[in-house]
Amino acid sequence: MKSIVLKFLVLITIIEGCSSWKNTLTLHGNYNDAINNAVTDFINKKRMRQDSVFSIHFMNIGDSIWGISISQAINKISVVTEDEIKYSYKAFPTRYIEKDKKLFYWKDTTQNTPPQYLVNKLYAINKVDTVIVNKVIPERIIDDALKSVHYYFCQCNLLRYKTMVTKSTMGWYILPMINCNCSRH
Repeated sequence: MKSIVLKFLVLITIIEGCSSWKNTLTLHGNYNDAINNAVTDFINKKRMRQDSVFSIHFMNIGDSIWGISISQAINKISVVTEDEIKYSYKAFPTRYIEKDKKLFYWKDTTQNTPPQYLVNKLYAINKVDTVIVNKVIPERIIDDALKSVHYYFCQCNLLRYKTMVTKSTMGWYILPMINCNCSRH
Protein backbone atom coordinates (compact mmCIF):
# COMPACT_ATOMS: atom_id res chain seq x y z
CA MET A 1 0.00 0.00 0.00
CA LYS A 2 2.84 2.41 0.85
CA SER A 3 4.50 1.83 -2.51
CA ILE A 4 1.27 2.67 -4.37
CA VAL A 5 0.89 5.91 -2.41
CA LEU A 6 4.56 6.73 -3.03
CA LYS A 7 4.24 6.07 -6.78
CA PHE A 8 1.11 8.22 -6.87
CA LEU A 9 2.88 11.12 -5.12
CA VAL A 10 5.86 10.86 -7.49
CA LEU A 11 3.52 10.90 -10.50
CA ILE A 12 1.66 13.97 -9.19
CA THR A 13 4.98 15.74 -8.55
CA ILE A 14 6.17 15.02 -12.09
CA ILE A 15 2.90 16.23 -13.62
CA GLU A 16 2.94 19.40 -11.52
CA GLY A 17 6.60 20.05 -12.34
CA CYS A 18 6.01 19.73 -16.07
CA SER A 19 3.11 22.17 -16.15
CA SER A 20 4.00 24.60 -13.37
CA TRP A 21 5.55 27.07 -15.82
CA LYS A 22 2.16 27.42 -17.51
CA ASN A 23 0.82 28.89 -14.26
CA THR A 24 3.22 31.83 -14.73
CA LEU A 25 1.69 32.87 -18.07
CA THR A 26 -0.32 36.09 -18.17
CA LEU A 27 -4.00 35.91 -19.16
CA HIS A 28 -4.60 39.57 -20.09
CA GLY A 29 -2.25 42.35 -21.09
CA ASN A 30 -0.49 44.15 -23.91
CA TYR A 31 1.91 42.83 -26.53
CA ASN A 32 4.84 42.98 -24.08
CA ASP A 33 2.93 40.54 -21.86
CA ALA A 34 2.40 38.30 -24.90
CA ILE A 35 6.16 38.48 -25.56
CA ASN A 36 6.82 37.45 -21.94
CA ASN A 37 4.48 34.47 -22.42
CA ALA A 38 6.25 33.53 -25.66
CA VAL A 39 9.68 33.66 -23.99
CA THR A 40 8.41 31.52 -21.09
CA ASP A 41 7.03 28.94 -23.52
CA PHE A 42 10.21 29.08 -25.64
CA ILE A 43 12.49 28.40 -22.68
CA ASN A 44 10.36 25.71 -21.07
CA LYS A 45 9.96 23.79 -24.32
CA LYS A 46 13.76 23.99 -24.67
CA ARG A 47 13.80 25.38 -28.18
CA MET A 48 17.15 26.25 -29.81
CA ARG A 49 19.14 25.08 -26.79
CA GLN A 50 22.55 25.82 -28.28
CA ASP A 51 21.87 29.53 -28.80
CA SER A 52 21.93 32.25 -26.15
CA VAL A 53 20.90 35.52 -27.85
CA PHE A 54 17.54 35.94 -29.58
CA SER A 55 15.79 38.69 -31.48
CA ILE A 56 12.04 39.12 -31.14
CA HIS A 57 9.78 40.72 -33.74
CA PHE A 58 6.17 41.70 -33.17
CA MET A 59 3.36 41.89 -35.74
CA ASN A 60 -0.24 42.96 -35.29
CA ILE A 61 -2.35 40.49 -37.30
CA GLY A 62 -5.89 41.71 -37.81
CA ASP A 63 -8.10 42.83 -34.95
CA SER A 64 -7.57 39.97 -32.55
CA ILE A 65 -4.17 38.30 -33.04
CA TRP A 66 -0.62 39.31 -32.17
CA GLY A 67 2.24 37.55 -33.92
CA ILE A 68 5.58 37.17 -32.17
CA SER A 69 8.67 35.72 -33.85
CA ILE A 70 11.70 34.53 -31.88
CA SER A 71 14.87 33.79 -33.81
CA GLN A 72 18.58 33.45 -33.21
CA ALA A 73 20.28 36.85 -33.33
CA ILE A 74 22.93 36.11 -35.94
CA ASN A 75 23.50 39.73 -37.01
CA LYS A 76 24.89 42.53 -34.94
CA ILE A 77 22.83 45.60 -34.09
CA SER A 78 23.98 48.70 -35.91
CA VAL A 79 24.97 51.97 -34.30
CA VAL A 80 24.98 54.70 -36.94
CA THR A 81 27.29 57.73 -37.20
CA GLU A 82 28.11 60.24 -39.89
CA ASP A 83 30.96 62.07 -38.19
CA GLU A 84 32.31 59.36 -35.82
CA ILE A 85 31.52 61.69 -32.90
CA LYS A 86 27.76 61.44 -32.45
CA TYR A 87 26.16 57.98 -32.57
CA SER A 88 22.52 57.08 -33.13
CA TYR A 89 20.95 54.18 -31.27
CA LYS A 90 17.63 54.33 -33.19
CA ALA A 91 17.98 50.75 -34.45
CA PHE A 92 18.68 49.43 -30.97
CA PRO A 93 16.16 47.27 -29.15
CA THR A 94 14.49 48.99 -26.22
CA ARG A 95 13.32 45.99 -24.18
CA TYR A 96 14.87 42.74 -23.12
CA ILE A 97 14.39 39.65 -20.99
CA GLU A 98 17.19 37.55 -19.51
CA LYS A 99 16.14 34.05 -18.49
CA ASP A 100 18.08 30.82 -18.07
CA LYS A 101 21.29 32.40 -19.39
CA LYS A 102 19.52 33.52 -22.57
CA LEU A 103 19.00 37.09 -23.75
CA PHE A 104 15.87 38.06 -25.70
CA TYR A 105 15.56 41.60 -27.09
CA TRP A 106 13.04 43.58 -29.12
CA LYS A 107 12.09 47.10 -30.18
CA ASP A 108 9.14 48.48 -28.22
CA THR A 109 7.59 51.37 -30.14
CA THR A 110 6.50 53.02 -26.88
CA GLN A 111 10.15 53.53 -25.82
CA ASN A 112 12.65 55.70 -27.68
CA THR A 113 15.92 54.92 -25.96
CA PRO A 114 17.42 51.58 -25.03
CA PRO A 115 18.25 50.92 -21.38
CA GLN A 116 21.95 51.44 -20.70
CA TYR A 117 22.28 47.95 -19.24
CA LEU A 118 21.11 46.45 -22.56
CA VAL A 119 23.52 48.61 -24.58
CA ASN A 120 26.40 47.57 -22.31
CA LYS A 121 25.37 43.89 -22.40
CA LEU A 122 25.18 43.82 -26.22
CA TYR A 123 28.60 45.47 -26.49
CA ALA A 124 30.03 42.98 -23.98
CA ILE A 125 28.81 39.96 -25.98
CA ASN A 126 29.97 41.48 -29.28
CA LYS A 127 26.50 42.01 -30.77
CA VAL A 128 27.03 45.65 -31.80
CA ASP A 129 28.63 47.00 -34.96
CA THR A 130 29.11 50.54 -36.22
CA VAL A 131 27.82 51.94 -39.49
CA ILE A 132 29.77 54.97 -40.66
CA VAL A 133 27.63 56.63 -43.31
CA ASN A 134 29.31 56.62 -46.72
CA LYS A 135 32.33 54.72 -45.30
CA VAL A 136 31.62 51.48 -43.45
CA ILE A 137 28.61 49.21 -43.74
CA PRO A 138 28.90 46.00 -41.72
CA GLU A 139 28.22 42.66 -43.35
CA ARG A 140 24.72 41.25 -42.82
CA ILE A 141 24.05 37.52 -42.79
CA ILE A 142 20.93 36.09 -44.39
CA ASP A 143 20.50 32.43 -43.55
CA ASP A 144 17.47 30.93 -45.30
CA ALA A 145 17.95 27.68 -43.38
CA LEU A 146 17.60 29.39 -40.00
CA LYS A 147 14.39 28.46 -38.20
CA SER A 148 12.30 30.78 -36.07
CA VAL A 149 9.53 30.08 -33.61
CA HIS A 150 6.36 32.01 -34.35
CA TYR A 151 3.67 32.55 -31.74
CA TYR A 152 0.12 33.66 -32.48
CA PHE A 153 -1.68 35.05 -29.42
CA CYS A 154 -5.32 36.00 -29.00
CA GLN A 155 -5.27 39.60 -27.82
CA CYS A 156 -8.23 39.02 -25.49
CA ASN A 157 -6.80 35.85 -23.91
CA LEU A 158 -3.01 35.44 -23.92
CA LEU A 159 -3.36 31.83 -22.77
CA ARG A 160 -4.83 30.97 -26.18
CA TYR A 161 -1.98 30.72 -28.65
CA LYS A 162 -0.52 28.60 -31.41
CA THR A 163 3.14 27.96 -32.15
CA MET A 164 4.92 27.26 -35.43
CA VAL A 165 8.57 26.43 -36.03
CA THR A 166 9.43 27.51 -39.55
CA LYS A 167 12.08 28.84 -41.93
CA SER A 168 9.52 31.21 -43.47
CA THR A 169 8.99 34.82 -42.50
CA MET A 170 5.91 35.51 -40.41
CA GLY A 171 2.98 36.30 -42.66
CA TRP A 172 4.36 34.45 -45.69
CA TYR A 173 2.49 31.22 -45.08
CA ILE A 174 -1.00 30.13 -44.14
CA LEU A 175 -1.53 31.12 -40.52
CA PRO A 176 -2.58 28.47 -38.03
CA MET A 177 -6.23 28.41 -37.08
CA ILE A 178 -6.84 30.00 -33.70
CA ASN A 179 -10.31 30.70 -32.40
CA CYS A 180 -10.08 33.76 -30.18
CA ASN A 181 -13.76 34.53 -29.61
CA CYS A 182 -12.88 38.10 -28.69
CA SER A 183 -16.00 40.18 -28.30
CA ARG A 184 -15.61 43.91 -28.80
CA HIS A 185 -17.64 46.15 -26.51
